[in-house]
Amino acid sequence: MRVSERIATTATSGSASAARRVSGGARFTLGGDVARPAAVQAAAPPSALMGLLAVQAAGDSLERKRRAMRRGRNILDSLDELKVALLSGTITPGRIELLRAQLGQRADYADDPALADLLAQIELRAEVEIAKLTQRRQAKG
Repeated sequence: MRVSERIATTATSGSASAARRVSGGARFTLGGDVARPAAVQAAAPPSALMGLLAVQAAGDSLERKRRAMRRGRNILDSLDELKVALLSGTITPGRIELLRAQLGQRADYADDPALADLLAQIELRAEVEIAKLTQRRQAKG
């Protein structure tokens, strides 16, 4: 490959760079022995890409399931602490607010319908307990 024109660039104040031709007309030629490019091939087979995406989606699904299970355990732990506090007579508004905050962090668990159903039951039980405690406090106060 050969380019037989020179271009000199000079920067002028107030404008971008300006190009000026040093020699006559531009010519671009390829030598006669240059091989032609082969047909363009795909960068990667689509099946390999789909497999990679499937593995990534499975990891995301597994992580969502772990978070859902952790959230369910945390709510059940809070309900247990609430039960102990009720039995001992030392219930505080902070415990109720903690449970409300945990319930406020809802997420989507559509990947596993059984897990979603179980979490819905746990959340409903926690909401019932909050409602009962709130009603009891309002009756006393």
